[in-house]
Amino acid sequence: MINIQETSRWIVFGNFWVAACASCMYAASAMTLAEPFQWRWFFIIFFATVAAYNYHRVPASSLAYYAQGSNRHHWIRDNRKAIIGILLVSCSIAGLMLFPVIELQMLYWFIPAGVFSLLYVLPVLPFGGKWTRLRDLPFVKTFIISAVWSVITVVPASKEALMFEHISPELLWLMAERFIFLTAISIPFDLRDLTIDARNHVKTFAGIWGFEKSLFYCRALLVIFAILALIGFQLNLFSGSTTLAMIISAASSGWLIAQINKDSSEMIYAFWLEGTMIDQLFWIFLLSLL
Repeated sequence: MINIQETSRWIVFGNFWVAACASCMYAASAMTLAEPFQWRWFFIIFFATVAAYNYHRVPASSLAYYAQGSNRHHWIRDNRKAIIGILLVSCSIAGLMLFPVIELQMLYWFIPAGVFSLLYVLPVLPFGGKWTRLRDLPFVKTFIISAVWSVITVVPASKEALMFEHISPELLWLMAERFIFLTAISIPFDLRDLTIDARNHVKTFAGIWGFEKSLFYCRALLVIFAILALIGFQLNLFSGSTTLAMIISAASSGWLIAQINKDSSEMIYAFWLEGTMIDQLFWIFLLSLL
């Protein structure tokens, strides 16, 4: 008999759910930019995200971090061998799918994203008299994640942009919107990690602002995201249905963030909050049909 609770942990803590969210963000970008949707890129992004997130769980510095954390951290520590296996398999699949279509120009996008992913958890940066990880530098963790995700989930939707032939105003505007949206839904994860970040002397904006003020700023960012969507519509960059979908997505995400409190479970963050990306695709798809 299937253990639903354990299965959900594998899906969420094994990073399959966040990978699905990343792929759905790519699909949303393709629809928004009126570009052809390609299943190859959908699955490349999925398996590359699974690989990247599980890679972050492997280094010894991460293990020490997990040893003092929540049930999620303990699950990751206890399933390290399986995580390494998932990492190797997903990395292989992403590589095999990417190899037939890779071009030199694409590396201008992918190499910086890959470098940020590598440095995120490896203590190779000199800072404060010691070697530190990129994620431990003061106040940069959320912005790095949002920037990398904005590139990976938007650029593959446009072949011209991917090949550095033409980067349209629509694509740049969508990347700006995506960055704001991702930052808004990423800050609550710093709230989830307040205690463990404090133990490891990691400075985040959430640690400075505190719980309530951080949630307020998240909702303010979603308002900015909705305003950018409206401006994009006024500039004839996006359709009315896409703009309305973005506004509904901002409202639903803001409502969910308002429900977060200090006692919120892991699944509120790792499943529902990350699921706002799939929610955005749902509204874009639904309203495009109408």
